[in-house]
Amino acid sequence: MRVARLLPFASVFASLLAADVAFGDAGALVGSWSAGPMIESVAFKTWVKECGPQPTGRTLAGGPYTISLSGDELVFSGANPFRTDQCLDTTMGSRVAHSANPTTGVWSTRCETPKDDPRMTQISTSVKATGDSKISVYEKATYSWTWASGTCAADVVRTWNFTNPRAAAAASSSAAPSATASATPPVPTATAPTATAVTRAPTATAPTTDCSAPGAAARLEVRPKRKVMRPGETFDFKARILDDAGCEVAEKAKFSIAPDAPAAAKGLTIDASGRVKTSDTTEPVALTLVVDGASQQAKVQLEVVSSDRYLDVLTKEGLDQSGADDQAVSVVVSGGGGGGGATVVDPRAQQDAKRKRIALLAIAGGAAALVALGALVLLRRSKAKDERSDAEKRRVREDAEREHARAKAAHEATVAAAQAALAQGTAKRCPTCGTIFPPDAEFCPLDGARLVAATSVAAAAPARPAPSPIVAARPAKMCPICGEKFPIEAGFCGKDGVALVPMN
Repeated sequence: MRVARLLPFASVFASLLAADVAFGDAGALVGSWSAGPMIESVAFKTWVKECGPQPTGRTLAGGPYTISLSGDELVFSGANPFRTDQCLDTTMGSRVAHSANPTTGVWSTRCETPKDDPRMTQISTSVKATGDSKISVYEKATYSWTWASGTCAADVVRTWNFTNPRAAAAASSSAAPSATASATPPVPTATAPTATAVTRAPTATAPTTDCSAPGAAARLEVRPKRKVMRPGETFDFKARILDDAGCEVAEKAKFSIAPDAPAAAKGLTIDASGRVKTSDTTEPVALTLVVDGASQQAKVQLEVVSSDRYLDVLTKEGLDQSGADDQAVSVVVSGGGGGGGATVVDPRAQQDAKRKRIALLAIAGGAAALVALGALVLLRRSKAKDERSDAEKRRVREDAEREHARAKAAHEATVAAAQAALAQGTAKRCPTCGTIFPPDAEFCPLDGARLVAATSVAAAAPARPAPSPIVAARPAKMCPICGEKFPIEAGFCGKDGVALVPMN
């Protein structure tokens, strides 16, 4: 869902990045511009009557402006003149630090009151040019005035945007028109704090039950999930311990820096209530804050960045104007405050876990498909092998049958020749087994004995039957002299009388 909500802004971010790359000449900003309304909002911490009426946030109308160059600085001429080397609130404090980078289109200024002034004021102003079509001014002021009756403390945020009418005319029809106003407001001359960060509408629904007697702790809730600060700023993390009905219990959570976090930068402090203070000399640092409450623990992120990088971090990482990711980190206490384990409820983590489950299912499905494909291939190969084996068996059987027919015919021809020779008185016989042979035979292939003349039919032994198909199909012996092949039961060559040898 979070990704889906960001999709409509993808084209806007892409155009801003493209404009940043193309920007490189402050002279392109010279000319006529249109100022939108200057929005001021106030967040109070403490206030006493001695400071006068509490200031309220307001919106000052914009109008036409002309921008010119003075060295590396932009000069805004209009109803409320302004320069990039000064703060918007010129009534309190004086400039103590300034940086100008017209190549990247970023100007930063810091104003303060003297250290011994009871009306302590710290103001940070940033100006950023997006190409030659938009200029954004962001200012945060922290006021802490000390009087005999107490302290007046408030934070003020001012935002002011300028658009170039020439660039707007050349923009695509999908670009949103810049808001302008025709009224000419007076220069703000507030003697007390007049603005602070834009007040965020509460996200938690008010409990519908009676919270006069809260139940057992059921959930630890910390907000925001992440905060980005600049040196010299103060911020209060909020932590609540709630019961099952959403009522806040009396127990308070305590903040501390995680033991495994890097050493905090110089001048950075955090108290148990979640108030973070930084000094002007605080160096950039990223920390994990641990929140303990209801026997459970939650973690949030804190980062201090330089004023030059502040707007870039907010734009690129999707933080709000106060530099916060205002999602809550919730830790659920099992059994509504009874002890036991805890479950961290983080929508972004839930989305990441869901994507991981989908990815694992996809990987498992792919692996199963590969296994099934491999099994199919092996099955087909096995089937093809079986078919080749059956064909080989048929071929061997057919060869055996043909060899048996040939051997039988040869045997019958030998018997017929022997009988004819016997009738003519030219036949021979084996003196050992008595088998009759034609006159051209010299030795008995079964006994190896030299043949002798057959004197009568009575002396002849009956002819032996033809060898079996299994033996005849593949001759197992051969004559080492003439190479003639013989069945397995033969022992000698019928022509040479030598002992047969096995065939490989």
